[in-house]
Amino acid sequence: MVARNSITIRHSGKTLSDSDVDGISASAIATQGTKMILVDLRGIAETSTAALVKLILLRGRLQKAGHDLCIAGLQGQAEAMYQIYRMMNVLPRVNSCIIFD
Repeated sequence: MVARNSITIRHSGKTLSDSDVDGISASAIATQGTKMILVDLRGIAETSTAALVKLILLRGRLQKAGHDLCIAGLQGQAEAMYQIYRMMNVLPRVNSCIIFD
C-alpha cells in the first residue's frame, strides 16, 4: 500500500552498498512534503552491514525532520542479514509501517 503522501525510491541492481545508500539518502532528503519514504529493494540479493546501518541512520534523520522510512523487497543474503541482526524494530518493512495522511 502506498499512501498519497509517500514516495517510492527504487534501487536497481543486485547489490546494495553503503555508497548506493548515499544516493538513496540524497533522493530521500530532497523530497519535500512527503511523510513516508518507501525504499524498494526488490532485486537486491546482497548487501553489507554498512549499507543497512546507513539506512537506519537515514531513517533517524528523516524522523527528526517529521518523515519516516520503510523498506520492501529484501531477499537472499540481504534478507538473512536483516533477520540475523533483528533490524525489524529499527528499519521496518512496508507492511509494518504506519502511514499518516
